[in-house]
Amino acid sequence: ALLPLLQAALGGGAAASGTVVEMGIRWLCVPLASAAACLAVRADIAALTALLAAARADGLALYGPHDAGGPADYEVRALLSEHGALVEDPVTGSANACIAHLLAGAGYRVRQGTCLQRDGRVAVSFRAGHAWIGGACLTVIAGTILA
Repeated sequence: ALLPLLQAALGGGAAASGTVVEMGIRWLCVPLASAAACLAVRADIAALTALLAAARADGLALYGPHDAGGPADYEVRALLSEHGALVEDPVTGSANACIAHLLAGAGYRVRQGTCLQRDGRVAVSFRAGHAWIGGACLTVIAGTILA
């Protein structure tokens, strides 16, 4: 029953199915045929909002493999509906953790944020059967909040 909503949310893009995985936030994780297919998605916000409600998910995590020798092993996009507006997160630890749950096994590299002109990189590794999500970060602001 979710497939027509999923296809509409992807702007008519092809997707076989998705799996809801929860790691604090519930992501509907959807594999696509390729990184190019992932990057080509032009989400329909009304359909995405309906899909997330029907799936009882907080966000849609799309992922597709890059060709051998590409910039990473997978391209990831994390799409959310916030107050009726489409929001794409440039790098999302929780979405990558949920995808890692589905791709359990050998480590891999992710590129995320490409459609936002960002070059987010995530490293996924597995230790003792658990996924570890890592990557570089940049502190933009630091401070102390006094109560």
